[in-house]
Amino acid sequence: MRTLRLLPLAALLVALPACDSNSEPGPPVSAEIIQVTVLDVPLEDPTNGNRWDGSSDGDVYFRLYDVNQDFRDLDNDGGIIQGRDFGADRFNARDDGNVRARNSEDPWFDDVNASVLPLIWDIDEPYIVRDLSDQLYFGLADYDATNDDDPMGETEVFVLDDFAPSVETGRAQVITLDGVGLGGNDVRMSITVIFRD
Repeated sequence: MRTLRLLPLAALLVALPACDSNSEPGPPVSAEIIQVTVLDVPLEDPTNGNRWDGSSDGDVYFRLYDVNQDFRDLDNDGGIIQGRDFGADRFNARDDGNVRARNSEDPWFDDVNASVLPLIWDIDEPYIVRDLSDQLYFGLADYDATNDDDPMGETEVFVLDDFAPSVETGRAQVITLDGVGLGGNDVRMSITVIFRD
């Protein structure tokens, strides 16, 4: 009879260590990109000094690349900026289906000129970077419905681990990224990230 009374107590003692209500957050191991913002982008095509789409301004969207992955594909739709391939990508506002330009039904901003900057994309399903040591960069492109999209510029290579807090906080953090556009024009972007442990 004593054995039966001790069984519920033993089960409770075994379960208690799993319910650690005082657990401390650890260092982040992944990150969620929840917003992408373009602060500065080349507004003219440097190859001819005209607007990106001839009679209208460029239709801008972003792509996220990883320099350590071979993302080259057979239908490479871009050129090369800073010696990196501008073909396939890790995350693509135009094609991934869950990204819309703010106040738009499209994943790109139409007819971008200086008066509409900054360009903001809220990522409904955050893009997860599972390895904070991945070397990443953003490319900006001009969407063209009838021709290949034109690469406009790209950010510097960045590693999210360089921006991560020592302990995960769950708070959003804005990271600013500089870069270069075709023709040497400036590219400036920011991303809003939540680091997770």
